[in-house]
Parts: sequence; structure tokens; C-alpha cells
Amino acid sequence: MLLGGCEIIHTRNNRKITIDEHVACTFDGQNVEISYTTTLFESDNSYTPKPIRAVSNAEWITAVNYSTPGKLVISVDENHGELRTTDIMLSGDGIEPKTINLSQIAAPVTTTEHTLVFFFMGTSLSRYFDVNIADASSAIGTGILNGNNRVVFARQTSRSEGYIAELCYDPIHNSAIERYVSSYVLNYDKVDEQAMAEIISSAAAVAPSKRYGMVIAGHGQGWVTCAALQGGSSSSFGAHQNLWTPTPGADVTRAVGEYNIQKDITELASSIKESGINPDYILFDMCFMSNIEAIYDLRDVTNYIIASPCEIMGNGFPYHRTLPHLFTDGGQQSDIDGAAESYYLFYRDEYHGNKCGSIAVVDCSELENLADCTRELMATANDNIDVNTLQYYEGQSTHTFFDFGHYCELAATDEAALATFKSQLESTIIAKYTLSSFYSAYGHGVHQIKEEVYSGVSTSAGSYSYPEEWKTTSWYKRVWE
Repeated sequence: MLLGGCEIIHTRNNRKITIDEHVACTFDGQNVEISYTTTLFESDNSYTPKPIRAVSNAEWITAVNYSTPGKLVISVDENHGELRTTDIMLSGDGIEPKTINLSQIAAPVTTTEHTLVFFFMGTSLSRYFDVNIADASSAIGTGILNGNNRVVFARQTSRSEGYIAELCYDPIHNSAIERYVSSYVLNYDKVDEQAMAEIISSAAAVAPSKRYGMVIAGHGQGWVTCAALQGGSSSSFGAHQNLWTPTPGADVTRAVGEYNIQKDITELASSIKESGINPDYILFDMCFMSNIEAIYDLRDVTNYIIASPCEIMGNGFPYHRTLPHLFTDGGQQSDIDGAAESYYLFYRDEYHGNKCGSIAVVDCSELENLADCTRELMATANDNIDVNTLQYYEGQSTHTFFDFGHYCELAATDEAALATFKSQLESTIIAKYTLSSFYSAYGHGVHQIKEEVYSGVSTSAGSYSYPEEWKTTSWYKRVWE
């Protein structure tokens, strides 16, 4: 693990050490590797670089190995207390001695106020996950964890492997240090619900907390099942898997799950529930997850959901903007609305190129009330809606996702039922933001959004893509049967 860097610069008759003067490491016992390079200011073919010597008297440094040219390996004990530092003396033949300072961050509190768990699913977005982790680290570097909060992530590295790590705050550099915790093995063919639950619970167990939040990042298709994506026979739409083939040359978005990690929304809900962490909120850094059929399946899993009805660009959420909102009041609360707005503002004001900026916040405690109102509305609804008039949220030739509020308004025939529905929808979708258009990797790129009908959540009611599969959803059964 490379936790610091230095450069040793030698000159004949005037050699000196030029080096980073401070290196930080995490609180657990580990080997700290510090790389350096040897450079000559003047050509001297007779000079052969040799290892520098390193000495420290700190009791918590158990060994310093400098036998390999270009690398120091410093073994440290686990820190059970406050931040501690020590000087390490570096020297070498013909080199003026130099010291570096090694600090070890303080041990975490036994139980945090708030632990945020990232679950990065799949590997095809790895380069974007790198950006996400870097952005989260940037936010942590501003001190938002306040000594009483922690950020942990689980990340796939291949189809059959992954690892869990923590992003720790380094108060000396005002930065984040990645602390490796453990690895895990995945079933190459398919990751079952229990295995996914164990990954989530293992990540959460790294940082026991009074309150958990969760970010799930990867590919998403709302409620659409794996069987439907693979060409389920119950659908009346032929070869519908072609709906999810991006247009050649399209920008990367986070649509369509991958490999063995792809899960139905019911399976994901079961895994989160089985993990036992009961997250206060789930932020979906995935496409199409602000979808009423999907959200309804998550109603008993979390209190709030932050998600988009559209595709999310490959870059995902701007975590350097979003994380401060998730750790307000010393971690005792989260500004869920502010976190959602940070996504919208980033794509409105900072991101260049094709973009999506639609986002919403769902209060899951209101979903059953919304189901009641929707059921009452649909009891007298008009079934013959012209789908060509509906606001859609992907560029597919046969649309899968329409605006939920717009659909219900066009279907309504009972004004009193519609008014009750609209009031309840506002109580359920407690925040919503949108640009005037969205980008889709499917179809023809940029599509318009009628902001006056944007409800922040989608539905597949009225869609011809997967009509029979759709009828198997809990939402359909709750509202229409």
C-alpha cells in the first residue's frame, strides 16, 4: 500500500535528501510503504544508488526495513488512542541526514453517529468508481466526518472478487487515506441474495453506528427483472432485449446491470433487509431507479430514497458536493434534499457535454398511502391513453418508463380522486429537480422534459415493453388487482 512518496536527490560532493516531510497512515497495525527515487544532478557513472537508512525510537514503530533500494517499509502497531506522530531519521553514504514525520491517525470511536456504506456493483464502471472514490475523499478531506462518522465501501474488482475498505480522515494533510479491510469472493455465475447481504453487513460491521446511510452504485433498470431483460416469454414485445443496446458512439450511462451481480429489485430489497443495517436512506447512483414499481418494493427497507427517473451519466453523483449534505449536525442528521439538489446543480452548472440532471427524494413512509390513492384513481381511470402524449424517460424505440404523475393525470376521470392523488404524491415525493432535457444512450441522444409535468418518478403503466412481466410487480398487484 503506497501511503506516501518521497524523492531522494543526490549530487556528488553535495548530496542531500529532498523528501515529503510528512507521511500519514491509518489507525490499524500495518506495513507503511514509502517509495523514493534516486536522481543525479550531474552525470556520474561510478555512482550506484544504495538504500538509505531509516531509524526511529518510537515504540509503536516495530520495524523499519530499508534493504530494498527505492523503498522503505515501516511496520506500525495498532493505534488505540489519539493521533500520534514520530520523526524518522534518514541517512546514507555521503548524504546529509534528513527527517520525515510519520503520523498515525486516531482510533475511531466505538460507535459512530453515522456510517455511510458504498456498494459499488460490477466492474464495467470501474474508471468512474475511481472518480467517485476520489470525490468522496475530497469531501472527507474538508473534515466533514467530524471525528464521529465513517465512510466504508465494498467494491468488485473482478467477476469473482472484491474488497472492503474505509476512507479515513488525515487531519495533518486534510485528506483521506484508504484503509484496506478485507477481501471477499463472489460466485462467478451468480451472486445470490445471501451473499450480497453478507457483503453489505460485513462492510457495515467495519464501523458500527447509530445510523447508517447507503449508496448503491452501478447499473439499474428500475423494476425490470433479469428474466425480462433476457427475453421473457410472457412479454408481447419481440426481441425486447434490443431496447437496452446503446446507440453506437453513445456516452456512457449507468443503465443495464452486468454479469453475475445483476439482481431483481425484490432480491436487492431482500439482501438489504437481511444485512440488518436498516439504512436511513439509500442513494441510487444507478439509472431509472426513481421508478414507482421499484421504489414500492423498497418501502420497508429504508426511510428515504434518492434516485433518478432517467439515466445517470457514467460520472455519477458529484460526491465532493453531495457528501457534506449527508453528514450534517455532526452526523446526527442528513440533508437529503440538499444531497439531491447537489446532483442537479452539478449537472446544471459544472458538467460539460450531454447530461442528465433529474433527481427526486422519496419518503418511503408515504408509499402505502400513495398506493391507496392510486388504486382509487385507477378504479375509474381511462385505459385508452395515447402513450405518444406521455412524458418518457429513455430514448428507446418502445418506451419502458413514463412519468408517473403525468400518466395518472391523463388517465384520471374522477377530479376528486385526482386531487387527492396529487396531494399525496407531493407528500411522497418530497423533493424533485430536473433539467429541461435528459440524455439517453438509447435512441437519439437528447430528449426534452416537460417541466410542468415532471413528477420525479416513473412508471411502466401504459408501456408495451414488458406488459406481462409488469403485472407480476407488487405495485401492479397492490393498485390494479
